[in-house]
Amino acid sequence: MKNLIFAIMLSSVFFMGTPAQALYAINGDISDWGIVDLGEASVKGYLNSHLPSGGNDIDYVTEDNTDVDTGGPVGPGYSTGNLYDAEAIYFDNDNEFVYLAIISGLPQTSPFEPSSRTRFFGPGDIFIDTGRYQDPLSLEYDANKLYRYGFAVDISEKKLYSVNTWNQSVYEQHRADSDLWSIGSGTDQGAIEFAYSSIAVNSHYVMEAKIPLAMIGIGHGESDVWLSWTMECGNDFLKMKADAAVAPEPMTLVLLSGGLLGVFSTRRKRKVS
Repeated sequence: MKNLIFAIMLSSVFFMGTPAQALYAINGDISDWGIVDLGEASVKGYLNSHLPSGGNDIDYVTEDNTDVDTGGPVGPGYSTGNLYDAEAIYFDNDNEFVYLAIISGLPQTSPFEPSSRTRFFGPGDIFIDTGRYQDPLSLEYDANKLYRYGFAVDISEKKLYSVNTWNQSVYEQHRADSDLWSIGSGTDQGAIEFAYSSIAVNSHYVMEAKIPLAMIGIGHGESDVWLSWTMECGNDFLKMKADAAVAPEPMTLVLLSGGLLGVFSTRRKRKVS
C-alpha cells in the first residue's frame, strides 16, 4: 500500500512539473498529422486512402472527389479543377487544446478575374458545437431555424466566437446540405492560434486551428464535438462528429493520493490502538 501511494504521488509531481508539448504545430503544414506526401495528391481520392496517423486519437472525414485537371461534381455543386473541393477534416485533442485541420482547394483570398468574369467564392468559418444544440447533424434543414452550432472560428480574425446568428451560402439550392457558411453575429471569446497556408501544394490548401478546451466548454472525461465547414458558394462541405477525451488533471491525482494516504494512516492508527 505504501508503495502504491508513493508511486501515485511521485507520478503526480512528475506530470505537474512536465510542461505539455503541443500535438501539432499550427503552421499550415499537414505533415505532423501523418499526411507526409500531400504534394503527390495529384489524383482524386488520394486523401481517402492516405489517412492521418499518430497524435492521440485522430477523428477524420475525407471526401477527395476531384483533381486539379478535371474537376467535376463534388456535391451538392461542382468544382472547377480542385478549387471548390472540400477534401478532408481532422480533429484531435490533448488535455489543454483541441486541434483542427481542414484541406481544400480554396486559397484564403483571391482577386476577381475580369477577363473570364469569374468570381471567387471564399472559404467559410469553422463551426463547432459541444452539445449546446444537441446533435446538429441530426437536425432537419429549416431555412427559418438556423440554430445549428454554438461556436465558430472566424478565419479572418483568428478568433473564436460564440454564435448567435449565421450566414448561409449564396446558392439557395445548396443550403439544405452545406448551409452555414460564416458568422453573422456573436460574442468574441478571444484570439486562438490559426493558420491558412498561403502556397498551394499541388492545388491543396490547409487550415489549422488550436483552441483551448475551456473556450468551448470541454472538461474532464469524454465529450462529443460536432464540426462543419463549407465555402461561400456551398458547392461542397465537410461535417463530422468527433470525440474529445480528456484525462484528469495532475492535481486531481495529488488529491487522490492524499486521500489514499489519509485512509491508510487512519487504518494504521486503528490497528495500533
